[in-house]
Amino acid sequence: MPDKYRREIELLQSMPGVGDITSPVIMAEIVNIRRFDSPEALCKYAGLVPRVIQSGESDRRGRLVKQSSAILRTAMIQCAHGVILTKYDNKLKHFFVQLSRRKKFNTAVAALAHKMLYIMWFMLTNNEEFHD
Repeated sequence: MPDKYRREIELLQSMPGVGDITSPVIMAEIVNIRRFDSPEALCKYAGLVPRVIQSGESDRRGRLVKQSSAILRTAMIQCAHGVILTKYDNKLKHFFVQLSRRKKFNTAVAALAHKMLYIMWFMLTNNEEFHD
């Protein structure tokens, strides 16, 4: 990875679950954070948002959107698994534990990946490390 991404990679690695392999993959997919106007736009690009199914007056949420960056989505799911498997307690792990009591495991993992990518947008935009 070029030196121009070194600072961004270091910022990403300050977040629990993000390691030496996943951080360059994430930056290679994002390239420039300024391409995304909001954290939600980045999450949509990664496919970490549910598909909205509308019919008449009913709206419901379906599975994750597949017309997106599969590489970024996979990297974020791997990061979420890293948070789940860590022995240290942090807010992200606590979020997952609380959510997994109400939702299925994979749904909670996808929600954690979405939350992590949402936070990453702010980290990269504001050039700040992760604060638990």
